[in-house]
Amino acid sequence: MINNIDVSAESPRQEIWGAWATAGFGAVIVVIFVIIQSLVAIAFVVARIVTNPALDIAELAGQLISDGNLLTAATIASAVVCSGLIFVIIKVRRRAKFSDYLALKPISFRAVFAMLAITIVFILLSSGINIFLRKPVDSDFMTIAYKSVTSVPLFWIAIVIFAPLFEELFIRGFLFIGFARSGLGPVGAVVLTTLVWAALHVQYSLYEIAIIFVLGIILGIVRHKTGSLWCPVIIHALNNLLAVLIIHLTVNGIID
Repeated sequence: MINNIDVSAESPRQEIWGAWATAGFGAVIVVIFVIIQSLVAIAFVVARIVTNPALDIAELAGQLISDGNLLTAATIASAVVCSGLIFVIIKVRRRAKFSDYLALKPISFRAVFAMLAITIVFILLSSGINIFLRKPVDSDFMTIAYKSVTSVPLFWIAIVIFAPLFEELFIRGFLFIGFARSGLGPVGAVVLTTLVWAALHVQYSLYEIAIIFVLGIILGIVRHKTGSLWCPVIIHALNNLLAVLIIHLTVNGIID
């Protein structure tokens, strides 16, 4: 059973950055995130040009947008750098403890099973909507990326582990607590952080972003109700795992 835990009891108020500071630091993290991903993309472009000087730059840029190897490298690099930046920002705050600030509290096996159930229900409902609207179950962007990837295990690790960990540390961890302690309250924090999260997925179609937004609301509610960041991390990771599994089965012709 998921209990409602007051965010005000999670960590002393004086240890949390205020809403404006949270927004400012959040903007810095997003900028660094974009810079890291851009640097990785530039490195890929340079490497391709060095090995094949005759390549057309415009054509190469189009190919790299959905390149699985670039997606893998950029995801891991930005997750590591930006997660480290979050740690530094929290440590700068006097007396702030990383695990308390981000609500990295242990959860029971019962809670893990509850998160699994929530994930399954979301997947079933979203799949049902896809079927009703005749939308493809898998993302075209991710399918193309998966087909081009060189190291499949590394791709899985990037999407199932690195991406959920960083995004939850940032969105439902750092940003959520800062906004929830402000005049926005938990409800406003859930909505605002979900908007930020959806904006980070501009590579998808509007329909897919809408599904991501709904999932973000669910993750935010779970974060607030349980008082532990591990719960949305588990749901996020499981959702990505199932999504990549469907893409894997589709690409290999096991399912249509």
